[in-house]
Amino acid sequence: MRKVLLFGFMCIAFLSCEKIDDGPGQFKPGPNAFEWQTSYNSINMVLGDTLRNFVVHVPDSYSEDIEFPLLLMFHGSSGDGDRFYKISGWVEKANEEGFIAVFPTALEYPIADSKSWSTKWSGDGLEKDIQEGFPIKDDVNFIRDLLKVLDETFHLSKGSRFAVGFSGGGSFIRSRLISEMPDAFAAFATGGGFGLSMPEVIPQGMERPLYCIVGSKDNHIIEASGVWEEIALDPEAFMAQSQFQGQLDAILSTLKLSKVYTSEVFPPKKSILTFNEKLDIGAKEFKLMIVNELDHSFPNGKNNKFNVSGPDDLWPWLIQFEI
Repeated sequence: MRKVLLFGFMCIAFLSCEKIDDGPGQFKPGPNAFEWQTSYNSINMVLGDTLRNFVVHVPDSYSEDIEFPLLLMFHGSSGDGDRFYKISGWVEKANEEGFIAVFPTALEYPIADSKSWSTKWSGDGLEKDIQEGFPIKDDVNFIRDLLKVLDETFHLSKGSRFAVGFSGGGSFIRSRLISEMPDAFAAFATGGGFGLSMPEVIPQGMERPLYCIVGSKDNHIIEASGVWEEIALDPEAFMAQSQFQGQLDAILSTLKLSKVYTSEVFPPKKSILTFNEKLDIGAKEFKLMIVNELDHSFPNGKNNKFNVSGPDDLWPWLIQFEI
């Protein structure tokens, strides 16, 4: 009898071990996984047919036992991933909240009518910015390849993935990623810009929420408008500034949202306009934050008069969405 019981217990133990070893939640790195350490990792890797660089921040809390959210931060023109790793504030937020933060670097291009070169994302208007005829690499393909490598390296959530960009990186998100990669990200956010030159077409039902942050003294936006007038902090006054409405109309049309909005004002720091009335099966919402006296910068809590932090405002908004 003891032998029978012992055999039974051994079978149960064996089956239990089999279940643990082959369990669906267990993570195993893939063949293209790269070596990493906690905190800072600068990775150079051929993706597609081009050597690319991206910086990965791994918080101390990372564990292969659970799925971690993922955030990609796209720098502005002339910047790089390493710089935004240091200045964006997303590293500190990743440590605080527990997610993987990745800072890819754009390729360099020769600037039109100049002898200089600058990093640029392949977003709207790149052809006009660089010397005529210079070949452009499609960064959408780069980001798809990057996501595959990250999935092979880390135990990442399939639903909690977010893309944030500043200036040229934000334009790349608004003009390319929201329409061409809505399957890959649950929500998007940008700084240093808020609109589009013309509407984009997103597959029906794939419109993702978008949050944009701009400074009231952002000279890039003000100069592009052709009217040297500060961006109004008051929501009604902003909506009355006709020079900005074309860009706003284009992004709302892309997301299939109406121009009806609600607003919150936090004087003297910022104001937030929320557009969530759908015209069709559109995005859940579009938010626009105007930061008082902020110039053309991504607010990191230290680089503006009222200590507004993009990561602090954006993360609780982003994490509520899933693919």
